[in-house]
Amino acid sequence: MDDRQSGPLPASGPRRDTGHLHLGHSPAADLRLRRRRDAAETIVARASVLAKEDRGLLEAVYDKGHTVQEVARLLGQTDPSQVRQLRKRVRKLVTRVGEPRFVFVLTSRHAWPSTRKRVAERCVLRGDSMRAAAAELGISLHSVRQQCLRIDAMFESATDRALAERRNRSIA
Repeated sequence: MDDRQSGPLPASGPRRDTGHLHLGHSPAADLRLRRRRDAAETIVARASVLAKEDRGLLEAVYDKGHTVQEVARLLGQTDPSQVRQLRKRVRKLVTRVGEPRFVFVLTSRHAWPSTRKRVAERCVLRGDSMRAAAAELGISLHSVRQQCLRIDAMFESATDRALAERRNRSIA
């Protein structure tokens, strides 16, 4: 005998029972779409600390749903090489906002001294070079480099602690 559910058909009309699980037409039912939507929301939320142009680019693609080609057209960049460059820029920005170091700075910077916080915002969050950050902040390149080394050491320490905690939990 067949394991499929038998009984009266729904009032909407006969449905062919294919034996497949039907989750309906709700976008929330498709877990792949939900994961994509969650990822897009995370990207847009993290983009809030980027430079205005970078933030606008990620919002156009991941919040408003425009393709990179549509955004390029709106920016007047119709040459295929310009579209490729814009696509590459989007990939780099998405990679940056997804890096653990970016997330660490994003969540930890509020407790840091003013100079370290400003350097972290420029170099890690916005992706500026140390030289550009030094010029914009009006401090020496040496100071920026020292702050970046401290940020990296703090990130490594936090990562090591998190790994040790995970290891301890899995042993227990």
